[in-house]
Amino acid sequence: MGVWDNLCQVLKGLLVFDNEDALVGFWPDEVVLEHAKRDWLTAQKIFEEASHPELIDYAIYNLKAAEKRYMYLLKQLRVDTYEPEGNTSCQEANSA
Repeated sequence: MGVWDNLCQVLKGLLVFDNEDALVGFWPDEVVLEHAKRDWLTAQKIFEEASHPELIDYAIYNLKAAEKRYMYLLKQLRVDTYEPEGNTSCQEANSA
């Protein structure tokens, strides 16, 4: 029953809210990153198995997009993890 409750909450959230700000923080960053990694690995498999020229073009586009998304999310997670808000830089602290 917990899965259905979560699914209903997600669907309700998508239907009720029409802006992205309402859903920010809904999924933990690590979960989003893991999904992006899985999408990237799936795109790699699709590329490896593509045989038709049109499918190869799609596979290349999909692979590049998935890789860029994963790298972006990984970079954002590192920035958020290692540079918390309100932390002053060394130069600012020394000049005061």
